[in-house]
Amino acid sequence: MVRVAKETSNIIDDLTSELEPVKTLKHPIKRALPWFIFAILYVLSGIFLLGVRGDFISKLNDSTYIFEMSLVLVMSVSATMCSLWMCIPDMRGQKWLVATSLTLILVVLAWIITQAVMNIDHTPFGYWSHCFSDAVFFGLLPAASIVFMSMKGRTIQPYLMILMNVIAVSGLGYIGLRITCASDDIGHICVFHILPYIALGAVIGAIGRRFYRW
Repeated sequence: MVRVAKETSNIIDDLTSELEPVKTLKHPIKRALPWFIFAILYVLSGIFLLGVRGDFISKLNDSTYIFEMSLVLVMSVSATMCSLWMCIPDMRGQKWLVATSLTLILVVLAWIITQAVMNIDHTPFGYWSHCFSDAVFFGLLPAASIVFMSMKGRTIQPYLMILMNVIAVSGLGYIGLRITCASDDIGHICVFHILPYIALGAVIGAIGRRFYRW
């Protein structure tokens, strides 16, 4: 028995010899809240620098505009929460967050597609708009910060996490653009407000697996 116990002790020592103390992650809500506050303040700073659209006050009486902005904001919040819960392999048992976030993403896509089918007059590929560079500006630091925060966890669904990160950033950036840009043309919105974030998602998706690995 003594020999068996000694061998077991040696095996345990071999298995744990390279282990180091680690600091546990804070609760996902405690991690999400600082990022979201930072991202909102960053977008508000961008709005202040770029200027509010001239008809913004009147747009606050437009129920369609308010619904659109509210829907995108809820989608962004949901994606943020989902992403930071996914830093934990079992998501603390809150896997329903994935279904909720994906449902909201599909609802927003359905809204945009419906608006495009009903209202599109032209697709503005013939000119360049500053909104493209503004979209990059709105998304740059929030994207970098949420990627950095996500790297502190150990997700088992890296590509889904990347999608949630992109949606979280894109939602806030989209809101910033809709407050600063005076165009309500759906073609302009699709090309200059949404396409930059699709490109961002493609770039992060291509390299993101290197960031999110065990």
